[in-house]
Amino acid sequence: MMNRARVVTRRLTGRMWPALGLCIGVSVVCLALAGHSPGLDQVLIIALINLIMVVGLSVFVGNSGVVSFGQVSFMAVGAYICGMFTIPQIAKGVIIPNAPALFQNTTLGTTVAIVLGGTVAAVLAYIVSIPLMRLTGIGASIGTLALLLIVHTFFANWKPGSSGGGNLTRIPTDTNVNLMLGWALIAIVVAFVYQQTRFGLRVRAAREDEVAARAVGINVARERRIAFTLSALMFGIAGGLYGHSVGSFSANDFFLSVTFITLAMLVFGGSRSLFGAVAGTAAISAVSYVFEQWQGGGDVLGLSIGLPSGTRELVVAAVLVLVLLLRPDGITGGRELPLPRLGLFARTPSDLTDPIPPSADTAPAPSQPVQHL
Repeated sequence: MMNRARVVTRRLTGRMWPALGLCIGVSVVCLALAGHSPGLDQVLIIALINLIMVVGLSVFVGNSGVVSFGQVSFMAVGAYICGMFTIPQIAKGVIIPNAPALFQNTTLGTTVAIVLGGTVAAVLAYIVSIPLMRLTGIGASIGTLALLLIVHTFFANWKPGSSGGGNLTRIPTDTNVNLMLGWALIAIVVAFVYQQTRFGLRVRAAREDEVAARAVGINVARERRIAFTLSALMFGIAGGLYGHSVGSFSANDFFLSVTFITLAMLVFGGSRSLFGAVAGTAAISAVSYVFEQWQGGGDVLGLSIGLPSGTRELVVAAVLVLVLLLRPDGITGGRELPLPRLGLFARTPSDLTDPIPPSADTAPAPSQPVQHL
């Protein structure tokens, strides 16, 4: 019985390890760094929001192979929907006097508003994906870039209040590292589960050989729509979390800079694996934090360097170019997190080939000698 339980545990761990290991690693790092200073906590919060977005980007870009520049537009939708529902009722008449009556007369809790914002973003994504996912290659990428420009132009010229630029203020800043960590872990698990479903397998089959996928009956456009919608849901949730972490934002907060930094994180880590999305986010976030501190004259680990403004962007761009030249598949090579070969969780060749030992209840009875009458 113990041998049977050991083999079953090994197999389940081996199957779930890519998500389980990433969740453990992200949790350990965040809990170890949280609480030291308000500034570091805010950096962790932004990094976890970026992690949700990059994981969401990997759901579509990594699985489908289609580069999308428009996912940040769904972040904007989620942020505005969530923000207008959570602004205190007493302030709505001043902050959003021009918004629809539904937003002015309704106030929701933070979690409900975040989920609602993500849902609205997903519904919008499904609608626009009907024509977009019929395109392939560079045509689809240009179409998503056009979507980003359209959404940005809408919010930049929309005036929910007296000021222009789509400014939204007085959003409650009621987030913390633990809350963001919970949402990030949910995003990792959802992305992993999607990869293991038949929908994830089909869209990856189309990524590898679209003609062959169509030949065996896969509806490529439909499978890409599903991935696109799930990715937009994650971006919408990230937008709501971002609004509640900063308290105010404008349309320019959801434009090209965020688009390129999330793509850089995904490409740096490796777009074809969930491990790559997490590793790329962690690496680029760490590099950005260090050089941002040095740009402001601060010190990191006792080292203080005065750097001119813009150094951080140049370093991130240089690192990305080096990775593209030396490791086109990212630092992880498109592989998932390997299973450590330690103790109970070590996998041996027999675990992959030998059947599960039968239990005492199911084991066949020993053969009896034939008795002749």
